[in-house]
Amino acid sequence: MVAGEDDDVLDPVHSDGGGGSGVGISDYISDLPDECLAIVFQSLCPADRNQCSLVCRRWFYVEGQSRQRLSLNAKLDLLPVIPSLFDRFDSVTKLALKCDRRSVSIRDEALVIISERCPNLTRLKLRACRELTDAGMEAFAKNCKGLKKLSCGSCTFGSKGMNAVLDNCAALEELSVKRLRGIAETAVADPIGPGVAAASLKTICLKELYNGQCFGSLILGAKNLKTLK
Repeated sequence: MVAGEDDDVLDPVHSDGGGGSGVGISDYISDLPDECLAIVFQSLCPADRNQCSLVCRRWFYVEGQSRQRLSLNAKLDLLPVIPSLFDRFDSVTKLALKCDRRSVSIRDEALVIISERCPNLTRLKLRACRELTDAGMEAFAKNCKGLKKLSCGSCTFGSKGMNAVLDNCAALEELSVKRLRGIAETAVADPIGPGVAAASLKTICLKELYNGQCFGSLILGAKNLKTLK
């Protein structure tokens, strides 16, 4: 029998699964604009976002384009995949780069590429990125001048790299430094700061530093400082 125009036809996609009239059920989620779907994703925890990105190609795309916070394992082998990563996550403003102490971390080249792909970064966290040098930090600072928060621990760049950030990132509000290996215990470290960032800095946290007194110029120049730890 061939169904005519007035016959009920079962739609396997929108069917309610029952008999009778076969009234379809609207797929309201598919009707949501990408902007609304992105707002939904932003209310989820990272694990749930990751699961949602696997539902379909559209969700994969929207989830990536709307993600603003990203944490990466910053081992040396991250370099080849950085372009494809930030093709997908091109709206990142808060980035964490963490390497375990037994592995070789990313080097300057990787940090420079990231800074070129993420010029709107406002927060950067570096952990055990021991292969980064003053040159890499200087290039990063010139590309990400809107940085508002920098937290670094167990890194090996020194005064020049820190001064590059303070000289280029005029919006910097929070600075946290722990075990900055580039400031050697016996060396005469160059003064750090104040730089253009001194006017905007509100919080400075310094922990387990050799020659921590080199931050004296920064502290004295930060006239709007509210918290010093």
